[in-house]
Amino acid sequence: MHKITFSLLTFCFIVFAQAQCVTNTVTTEVCDMTIIDGNNDTVNDGIINLFERYEAESGTTIPREGTWRAMNPLFRGFVNPTTGELRTWALRNSSESIDDYTFVLETPACGTVPFAEVNVVLGPFSGVARITNPNNTISVEICDTMPLDLFTALFIDESTGIPPAHLNGTWEYLGSSPNFMELTGSLARFEIPYVPDFDVDQETFAFRYTVPGDVGSCASETFTDVNISVVRQVSAGTPQEIDICESDIRAGVWDADIDLRDDRFLREEDVEGNWTPDPTGQISDASDSMINIRTIYDNLIANQGERFGCETFEFTYEVLKRSAVCTDAQSTITFNIYEELRPFNGPNDPLPLCLNESSVFDFNTLVEFTPGFEYPYQLTVSRWEEVSGPQPLTPEDPDDPNNGRCIIRDVRPGIYTYRYTVFPEYNCTGPNNVCASLNTTVSIEILPVDYAGEDTVAPSICENTGTVELRSLLSASGGQTIVTTGVWTNASGDAVDNTFTIPEITELNQTFTFTYTTTTDRGCTESAMLEFTVDREPNPGTGMAVELCRDSGDFNLFDFLQGDPDSTGIWIGPSGYRSDSDPLVPAHLGMITTSPLVNLPSGNYEYIIAGNGACPDEARSQIALTITEIANAGPNIDDKVFCKSDGQVNLFSQLEAGTDVNGRFTDIEDTGALSTDGIVDFNNLPGGLYTFRYEIDNGAVCTVSEALFTFRLTEVAPPVAGNTEFCILEGAKLNDIEISTTNFRWYADIDMEKELPLETLLVDRTQYFVTAMNENGCESVPVGVEVKILNLGEDDCGLDFQDGVSPNGDRMNDDFDIEIGGNRITEVFPEYELLIYNRYGTLVYEANRNTERFRGIANTSIRLGEDLPSGVYFYVFNPNKDNNKPIQGNFFLTK
Repeated sequence: MHKITFSLLTFCFIVFAQAQCVTNTVTTEVCDMTIIDGNNDTVNDGIINLFERYEAESGTTIPREGTWRAMNPLFRGFVNPTTGELRTWALRNSSESIDDYTFVLETPACGTVPFAEVNVVLGPFSGVARITNPNNTISVEICDTMPLDLFTALFIDESTGIPPAHLNGTWEYLGSSPNFMELTGSLARFEIPYVPDFDVDQETFAFRYTVPGDVGSCASETFTDVNISVVRQVSAGTPQEIDICESDIRAGVWDADIDLRDDRFLREEDVEGNWTPDPTGQISDASDSMINIRTIYDNLIANQGERFGCETFEFTYEVLKRSAVCTDAQSTITFNIYEELRPFNGPNDPLPLCLNESSVFDFNTLVEFTPGFEYPYQLTVSRWEEVSGPQPLTPEDPDDPNNGRCIIRDVRPGIYTYRYTVFPEYNCTGPNNVCASLNTTVSIEILPVDYAGEDTVAPSICENTGTVELRSLLSASGGQTIVTTGVWTNASGDAVDNTFTIPEITELNQTFTFTYTTTTDRGCTESAMLEFTVDREPNPGTGMAVELCRDSGDFNLFDFLQGDPDSTGIWIGPSGYRSDSDPLVPAHLGMITTSPLVNLPSGNYEYIIAGNGACPDEARSQIALTITEIANAGPNIDDKVFCKSDGQVNLFSQLEAGTDVNGRFTDIEDTGALSTDGIVDFNNLPGGLYTFRYEIDNGAVCTVSEALFTFRLTEVAPPVAGNTEFCILEGAKLNDIEISTTNFRWYADIDMEKELPLETLLVDRTQYFVTAMNENGCESVPVGVEVKILNLGEDDCGLDFQDGVSPNGDRMNDDFDIEIGGNRITEVFPEYELLIYNRYGTLVYEANRNTERFRGIANTSIRLGEDLPSGVYFYVFNPNKDNNKPIQGNFFLTK
């Protein structure tokens, strides 16, 4: 049944149709949305068409244009704005007011004023109950461990035409067991009581879902009943974890059998369960719950030994589920057995230690453990702590102060007592080790020593001191007094007197080392080391007169001293000479090298030894040095290269600056090319390596000064030129003439006064000169080369331009190219002229080197800019140079 409502606006629309835009409102009812098949495919889908509903309710036809939208933004996704199809199943509440679901049609003609308005009234739908078993009325079967949303008991399958229930309804409980159930909205929670020895603990709960709908002519409400089957989840109880120390077992606390069902071990379990077998063999069958901890322990010791640390034993109780919707239950009782600590002790009497015996003492060395049960110190499971002593001892390791290693060097004498504690976690760091910790105390006695002084390095002593009291040289700290009862020993361990006589010192200085040792009545010794140096008086040796030649080479002034001089002095001499100017050469040597010897003057050179440590007076000796001068022949020269084309060389001109020039050159290879004035003539020498000697006589004391002069004479063969005839079109240059070598030079004249670049353009009937060069820059004699340049028309020197122009952009003959074939026409004929005529003899194109190439466009004054048609064209190329004649031809222009 449909109900139609016309408003005053609707009436106005009928009266003033098309006169103005007004909103026309109708109400359509969908009392049973489960029977609507919007697409007529025999499967209900709840889709209605708002265009059709409006026309059915109003009796008027509306245009199929405009856009449908929901007034409530929450529902806009459920209506197709173009077709007007509304999915009523997506509207999850039944109508409780006529305007709950309002949809408007907006058209372009009316703008924001709706053209039509449809109120859709949905009748209530409380859903269809699920049926899990066709033989009963149960909708859902669950276990009581989980809450249930009752909507899951309603059938929802839009593909088969069953819509979801409206959500604005109310759930109520219809059964008689309210104590087993709690209902909040649609969420129900269940708890089935336990009944021992009852096969299945199950209860059925009835619920009703009611949806209101008191709008229009639809039903005021609908309801759906569902039945929920709830099965109790079995329980294996709450297991306990039992921690047992081995000491209780050994004391007999756990000798008797125990029942695992006892509440001490398992609480609130279902009695229908079974015990599963365990590795200890205590559980004999599924109903056996009796075990014996003592027996388990005895077996553990027999299998693993007494150092087992800790061991865990588990016993599992299992209750099988009573329905497929629930799960099996399982509980595990845990027994943790912990190994107890075995006794350990320290010595009864304190351990005596001399104050200086060691810097660190390890108290761990005093603990005596039960054999097989040792507990050496470990961080976090054992600890050392001070009990008493003359002063607190400093831990050796600040990051681990409880490890029992303490600094005892220089502490106050007396007895120090420390306690060592081992915690049960040493054996096992289980979660709750219930065993007791153990401890013991140990002591050491720090014994005093007789003070022997401090290790001392005493000041140096001069060898003329005679005797010294050794104990007087020792240092003492803190105002302490060095005892006189000690014994002195030398570095070899031999006893010496406190009064020491200084022996003769054979070296620059000599170091003596002694040890002073004291001993107490309880055997504690103390020692101090004494070290001092005895300095020898300076010995400069005895000087002498020395005569040397200037070229004598390197020498040491120290080698001329007589006696046994000390090697700690320095030399000074004329012109500011000092032997300590070079840090890399020992100053006492007085080394004279070749380079300084050049300028070294004759004179007296003194060897000075400063005071030696405790012996402050310096000592001197002297060398009287005479140096005979020698001539400078310069160094050997072996890097010269001469070209044979140079003709000759004056060897004197090749001497380095500073060389004495009053010597002579000797032809040691008998070349015959050397003159008495030092000139070598190259004309009679073939290329090769030649050596001459330069000699200068010195006085009788020194040898002749000499140096070797070696040079290489290089001779270069002249080059051979290739083809020298070229067409003028080639624009030939010097670089185009082939030369028999890769290293050459071109000249404008035979005298080679003007060098020509390779880019020089060749001139007809002109002679050019070329030389060959080697890697040393030597040149051969120049060779004359005459070139011939053929004009156009001579021999093979011709010019053929292209026979076609097709300016179509394919980059092939797009223009008339006069540089065809690689010729250098614009470079050779810079004043050329190109004329192009059509077949009627009319000039259509005129060009020179500055004109754009011909591309089928006329550039003459009569046809300027004309796009020339396809056809035959004639050209005239006038070189305008020397005797080169014009060239004529034709080509075909293709457009």
